Amino acid sequence: MITVIKNAFSSRGYPVPKIYFDSPVDSNSDPYWLGDDIVDITGMDLYFNPAFNGATSLAAWNLYLTTQLGHVTNFAATHNKPLAFPEWCDMYTDTNPPYAMTQLINWMITNHAVFQTYWDSDDAGTTCSMFHYTPRVTLYNQYFGNTVYSSAFFSPLKIPSPANNRY
Repeated sequence: MITVIKNAFSSRGYPVPKIYFDSPVDSNSDPYWLGDDIVDITGMDLYFNPAFNGATSLAAWNLYLTTQLGHVTNFAATHNKPLAFPEWCDMYTDTNPPYAMTQLINWMITNHAVFQTYWDSDDAGTTCSMFHYTPRVTLYNQYFGNTVYSSAFFSPLKIPSPANNRY
């Protein structure tokens, strides 16, 4: 089905949409990969959470780096796919600036992540919201504030709108 959608765009002269798919986070998940011919971008959702990742943000960063993030990075490289983080957050408040958040941001920059979105939410009782810990806001704005997309990886989709479209 995804190939049909890509072909439909291409045959009409529109930019082919990029397909994102979460990478397998461990070798047990590898068989669920859709295939290199279908997936354009891979990555993972990542939550630095004291309830699951250790008592400190340093412990959380080291855990992710040596497990899931390490596997996803190697998997993407093996399949020649760029990385993205469609959803991530840091719930730690043990350091200023936030250690795990700083490490991940630098990691994303160094590894040329094509996009990222901070999960600025308190859904399900989490404390992901940046405003629970002001250093998160400062750090995020330092790296991503007023950032304009400047890569050629994504092409703007230009679909003509009807002449009578009020929007």
